[in-house]
Amino acid sequence: MSAANPTYLYHCPYGYYFRLRVPLDLKGYVGKTELRYSLRTNTLSEAKSKARLLAGKTQHLFRTLRNKQVSILSKKEIHQMLQAFVREALEFDEYVRVTSKVRNYDSVDNQLDAITFLIDDCQEALSLNTTHRYSERTANKLLEQFGKKIDKDSDDYRILCRELAKANISVLKIIQKRETGDYSQEVSPYPAAESPETPKQSWEPLITVIDAYLAEKKGTVHSRTLEKAIGYLNILSYYFGPETPITSIQHKEMREYKEFLKKLPTGFTKTAKYKDWTVQDVLNNDDASITMLSDNSINHYLGETISFFTYAVRHGYVEKNYAEGLKIPNSRAPHEQRDILTIEDLNKLFTSKEYATGSHKSPYHYWLPILALFTGARLEELCQLHVNDVKKIDSLWCLDITEEGSTEDNPKRLKNRASDRLIPLHPFIVESLKFIDYIKEMQQKAEVRAFPDIPYSASEERWGAVPSKWFGSVDPQKL
Repeated sequence: MSAANPTYLYHCPYGYYFRLRVPLDLKGYVGKTELRYSLRTNTLSEAKSKARLLAGKTQHLFRTLRNKQVSILSKKEIHQMLQAFVREALEFDEYVRVTSKVRNYDSVDNQLDAITFLIDDCQEALSLNTTHRYSERTANKLLEQFGKKIDKDSDDYRILCRELAKANISVLKIIQKRETGDYSQEVSPYPAAESPETPKQSWEPLITVIDAYLAEKKGTVHSRTLEKAIGYLNILSYYFGPETPITSIQHKEMREYKEFLKKLPTGFTKTAKYKDWTVQDVLNNDDASITMLSDNSINHYLGETISFFTYAVRHGYVEKNYAEGLKIPNSRAPHEQRDILTIEDLNKLFTSKEYATGSHKSPYHYWLPILALFTGARLEELCQLHVNDVKKIDSLWCLDITEEGSTEDNPKRLKNRASDRLIPLHPFIVESLKFIDYIKEMQQKAEVRAFPDIPYSASEERWGAVPSKWFGSVDPQKL
């Protein structure tokens, strides 16, 4: 977003959005920390116009709310007030019992009659809907105690008074049992805290949870991996809508999303042709000339979605991951699928004409398969090796898989923090194949990287792009 754009305007691949933080003193009214709405346009000038109009109306609403100088009560606040009322009433009753003189049966009977009358009185107020008068004094005391100012004609005030009448009946019934000496089942109708086993259900908008997921992911994965995750989840948000409650996305919705992905054109967010397409446009598209996502690509989208909802479950936003199990099974014929190389394949590879005669077109064609076989290192880790990463530690030659030494011209990135490690080299590589001699030769040529003939792919931000394509073209059956 350019500096000239309003601060409450931001752009996503699926259009412009209006976003404005709710002032701290008004969060109780609004029930959100920020307001976020789709402007339903990809045109900047139109988005600016709509956003400024929304901003003006929203600021007017904020001023109106402040001028009222009153509060609203959330369910949680009412629950807290009822907790305080019940606790104080029962504590005071017990204090009176402890400090009172010895009583006779007549005084106990009189007290039981009085309690019965009070219970009937509460129930009558609930029946006639006059609890706002019956509970007024107690309600006003609690509001003052909690620092809340409520309009006496508001629904919130009536709800508080009605709930207080119900709470008073519960208190009176507990006191009624105490009069007979029964403390056996004394449980407050308003427990102070939620059971730790009870899952906390959130109604956060989808985009809020996506932002939290990506923020956690940032710094722990390669930038290219993060960009892919953003792209996959942008489509998820585009389909469901960024403000959709995440808890509303269940089995049916995820199955429908999978069908949507099957209709999604390749390059959807990068092609001008599709910039104004709606979800319905995608679903209604029957243009045979448009290339759709492959099953493999769809599984990439679903894989990131599964990871996202796993995060959402782990952090209490949802109770279940409804994206699990939706990946498309491999539909290619057995002869079209690339299997893990067998011992026979490896024998053919390493006894091929190129290895027998040393006629590889490039040094990395020779070394990468050997190093991968003996070290188990990832392709990118081997392709980005610096000559200084091949080092002798306690008489043992090792590969130092690290980001140390990374520069702008010779960048090095690991998949994650756990990837930073030392890998001992097998004596066969060192003594028989003379890998260290090769590294020393690169040092004499003042090369920084162990395989300087591997080009860097700026578009993919990695060294392994070209070697990957080369090795993918090698067919052991034809060696």
